[in-house]
Amino acid sequence: MKTYTSLLCLLITSAFGFSQVGIATTAPKATLDINGTFRIASTIDQEHTGVILVLGDDGLVSKALVPNFYSIPSIKIPICRNSSTGTKNTFTVTIQNEVYNVTSEVISKRIGAVRTFPITTQNLIVSYTFDKPLPFTPKGISISALNNSDYPDTFNITYAAISNNSITVSIYRKDIDSADDQDNCWAGQFYFDVLAYSF
Repeated sequence: MKTYTSLLCLLITSAFGFSQVGIATTAPKATLDINGTFRIASTIDQEHTGVILVLGDDGLVSKALVPNFYSIPSIKIPICRNSSTGTKNTFTVTIQNEVYNVTSEVISKRIGAVRTFPITTQNLIVSYTFDKPLPFTPKGISISALNNSDYPDTFNITYAAISNNSITVSIYRKDIDSADDQDNCWAGQFYFDVLAYSF
């Protein structure tokens, strides 16, 4: 009799171990399927681990990494009129209260042209190298061009490559004078800010 009882307990435990439980549903689609709301009265205090729970479109809860965001302000755009391929400049930026020396190098330069077809805009491709690795490895960045001068210049800036010690961007001037080859290239000092994220 003892043997039969042990076998029965084993079968019941196994059935529950591999079954799905539904609350307010007769057709559960996960180990625990709740058709309704649920409440958590208390939680365990724990240091942030960089992981959160998210609810998918299918109603399933899964783990997701929380991105960390970092600001890299006031990166200098080379003065196009004074630059050519290979031109380098050095300046400093502060990231998380630490000062970095940044070297910019013009990889390519294109001046605007309105007298020939196709019309082209002014463009620089620039590599920025930090003198030491950043405290994170960027997975992506958002760029905002700044113009705090009296010049009418506006820019579109996209990134071509990123790492923990360099960023390469393509800078296009897009205002109404951006294809004026008589002015050669922009003559003002402009900047852009970077918002980077990492996991």
